[in-house]
Amino acid sequence: LIFDNHIKSLFTLSKYAMRIKAKCFVQIGSSDEYGQNKSPIKESARESPLSPYALSKLTSTHYLQQCYEKGILNTVIIRPFLVYGERQGKERFLPYLIDNCLQDREFKVTLGEQIRDYLYVKDFNNALIKTLNNEKAYGEIINVASGIPIFIKDVISEVNKIIGKGKPIYGGIDYRDNESMELYADINKAKLLLDWEPKYDFKKTIQKVIAWYYENE
Repeated sequence: LIFDNHIKSLFTLSKYAMRIKAKCFVQIGSSDEYGQNKSPIKESARESPLSPYALSKLTSTHYLQQCYEKGILNTVIIRPFLVYGERQGKERFLPYLIDNCLQDREFKVTLGEQIRDYLYVKDFNNALIKTLNNEKAYGEIINVASGIPIFIKDVISEVNKIIGKGKPIYGGIDYRDNESMELYADINKAKLLLDWEPKYDFKKTIQKVIAWYYENE
């Protein structure tokens, strides 16, 4: 169902873009398309999707690249890594973590040895804006990320320290099957083609994000 919904939606939107002669079609892909590739990951890495979601994103990428190569639609695929910010649902890891700490609960987490790449939503928005009608980016796949690796256990510790409450139980959850232990990006292509680089520091912005959830509980 996940695969089917992604592909049907993509075909419908891309056909409409062709019909109205859109200048550019921007697809928001996913870092999950890379699978277990060694970090820092470049866009030239051969993808290795490990889930139906990742496979649907990669299939969309290949379809849109063919559209560009055949000259029927200018396309750009941007691959965000872990975008975070205010208003995310609690099914996502950071809001889940913040909520449990704010409520001073005991809660289970993994050992936190995974390395991830967190990007603040305003940095992501700026990259997306710089992608629109940018001829240098046509036909390209571009990573959009902070490029700065951080251990999940350090994310948990930082949120826990700022809030001053909450009791994470490390090792209470096993790693997922095929868990990627390193997933962070090489962002040189974004800097070159989009004239973009992230401006927001994780430790500063996470305080703003926590404050938003505190005020909107």
